[in-house]
Amino acid sequence: MRTGLAAAGAVLLLATTLVGAGVASGHSVNYVSADPQVTPDGTVVVEGLFIEESGWVVVHERTADGYGEALGATRLPRRNAFYTDISVSISNQTWRDWTTREVVVVLHGEDGDGEYTSSDPPLGGFGAVVTDRLVVSKGDRALVTGEDDFPQRPDGPRVTVRRASLPADGHLVVRNRTADGRVVGSRALAAGTYENVSVAVNGSFHAETEGSFAAHVSLYRDDGDGRFDGDERPVRTGNGTVATRFGVEPARAGGVVTTPVQTTAPPGSGTATPTATADPSGATDTGGQPGFGVLAALSAVVAGALLVLTARRRA
Repeated sequence: MRTGLAAAGAVLLLATTLVGAGVASGHSVNYVSADPQVTPDGTVVVEGLFIEESGWVVVHERTADGYGEALGATRLPRRNAFYTDISVSISNQTWRDWTTREVVVVLHGEDGDGEYTSSDPPLGGFGAVVTDRLVVSKGDRALVTGEDDFPQRPDGPRVTVRRASLPADGHLVVRNRTADGRVVGSRALAAGTYENVSVAVNGSFHAETEGSFAAHVSLYRDDGDGRFDGDERPVRTGNGTVATRFGVEPARAGGVVTTPVQTTAPPGSGTATPTATADPSGATDTGGQPGFGVLAALSAVVAGALLVLTARRRA
């Protein structure tokens, strides 16, 4: 048993090293993630990605069989790099006649000419082209981001979103991303854009889950009383809500502790007392991948390597 555990530990260390170098047992660990949003000017925010080589993150039109014409591209100059909140501008000509629609975000390599063209190849990750889908609407900016390459590890009952843009006074609402969608925390904010916003999580829920859960954070419009009580309407884009998703683990799990940064919330915006309630709206979100990024890839690498070790021992 000790030999097996030592081997497993060695494999985990090796896999971590390989992912850091952008190589995982011969498989690419590129990934990209984006969530539904509303933008006034055609700037789409891609929430997170990892790319092994320099290249492009490209917003494409959605087609019946995948994706088609490129609508906008942003260069990614660093190799083996994590990126968060990357802006991609849809061309002015396309944006002028924009209606709410689903788009596809794709990672592409580059051919060295310094410009994105159709000759820049799409990049793969574990045998498939790296893509994600999201709905983009035109209007006052509505966006929330928080997904990262690994789960958040706060030092207490709270979560942090990197950016929140509210088109009107409203709330950041945290749910446990399960079938019942329980509300486990909320924070009132005035209209505007904020960075590194901390939202308190219900203490009994935090104790019940030991600080480990899948968070779904969405935007809601205030109904005039300044508190989230379930009567508010979610901020929507198409049939989905403007939201983000990410994993949360207790700080004792190891790794970097997520420390909230003081925000510039206007005086009086307050923090609603978090309560655990059922989801009153039945709202659903569209687009976006689960927020575990390279962690999932790393798990797959470790599992595969352990199978190899087991097979060798039996041989």
